[in-house]
Amino acid sequence: MNNRGGKNHTHSAFNIITKIEIMFITDLNRKVNLVCLIALSGSIAFAQNPLVKQWDYRFGGDWVDNMAAFQETADGGYILGGFSSSDANGNKSQPPQGNVDYWIVKIDDLGIQQWDARYGGTDADQLTCLQQTTDGGYILGGTTYSGIGGDVSQDSVAGADYWIVKTDANGTKLWDSRFGGTSDDELRCLQQTADGGYILGGFSNSPAGADKSQSNQGPYYTSDFWIVKTDSMGVKEWDKRFGGNDNDGCFSIKQTNDSGYILAVLSLSEMNGHKKYPSNGASDS
Repeated sequence: MNNRGGKNHTHSAFNIITKIEIMFITDLNRKVNLVCLIALSGSIAFAQNPLVKQWDYRFGGDWVDNMAAFQETADGGYILGGFSSSDANGNKSQPPQGNVDYWIVKIDDLGIQQWDARYGGTDADQLTCLQQTTDGGYILGGTTYSGIGGDVSQDSVAGADYWIVKTDANGTKLWDSRFGGTSDDELRCLQQTADGGYILGGFSNSPAGADKSQSNQGPYYTSDFWIVKTDSMGVKEWDKRFGGNDNDGCFSIKQTNDSGYILAVLSLSEMNGHKKYPSNGASDS
């Protein structure tokens, strides 16, 4: 049975829950299903022809299962991803490795489950982003609080780290990589790049050290957004941090046609560091 009395890592300066678009939310001390997924159809003339529900499904086990990301797949189905503390029951085929694990569910175009897989270490591991890759497999990203053990192959320097997992088309793990500094670093977004590698984005409280080449712009324990570029096997190529004098985090990143990157961020900083304009309120994007 899963140890549900472990550390609660579900809250941070930039809460994961604010990024979830198609799940229903209750108190995390109560059961939450992974998916409340609804398929809709409609026409361009939405006002005259409102969306019509086609189907809906829920997927979960006997405890907390949260969805954080999904994508339509090349076969017309969908890949769903989040994190789970449930045992092997319900829609979940494997027991947890630790307190919370990554959990992905593959469904067909009508929402029927085809397979599922979980990945984790000895503590909490929270998936926040995923993408189907050009080889038909998947790249999964999020944050790990685990040391070496289970599916986590590298030890932590300190606190939370970025953690990516590469799988084949059937969800079998091929490799994993973690990146972090000497404090907390939380991954929020990723994309496969044109060269077959990956670009990772999130936020970091760490000074320079370990995988992080630059200290934060702001005072101790404020966060900057931190991007990490890897090759096709998850080996780090370079990293950069950007920020101001307060908390700043990256929530979406895309490679552009000129081979650069565009980042969508949330900023609490004033005009300072890399931030060119003053804040309009408590936080800006």
